[in-house]
Amino acid sequence: MIRSVLGHMLPEAMVCYLENYEPEKFAEIFLGEFDTPEAIWNREMRSALHVVELYLFIHFWRAPL
Repeated sequence: MIRSVLGHMLPEAMVCYLENYEPEKFAEIFLGEFDTPEAIWNREMRSALHVVELYLFIHFWRAPL
């Protein structure tokens, strides 16, 4: 079950960090390199997210107002 629009872009564990921890903890995980049972997150995953971000920017930039 997706509880957040971010669930379409982030792994469920990252959304759980947003919901259950302070913003500083989420930022630590998001910007770091983690391979734990709670969070698997690294540079490659951030790069993939950047591709999604770029796609959304281009899509909405071209959308008529």
